[in-house]
Amino acid sequence: MYTPSQRADRQALGAALVLSASQDRQVSLTEIINNHPTNEVEVEVDGVVYRRRHR
Repeated sequence: MYTPSQRADRQALGAALVLSASQDRQVSLTEIINNHPTNEVEVEVDGVVYRRRHR
């Protein structure tokens, strides 16, 4: 999981993990993606890239 600019990826991922876990003490990939603090995030799994953009 990374941002297109690849800046502050660790901090953004950490924030998404904390937000996800604080809601119900469980973490899912969907929650992490939705809670990612940047406007755009990319998730790469086995060469397939999923992009999410907030508007």
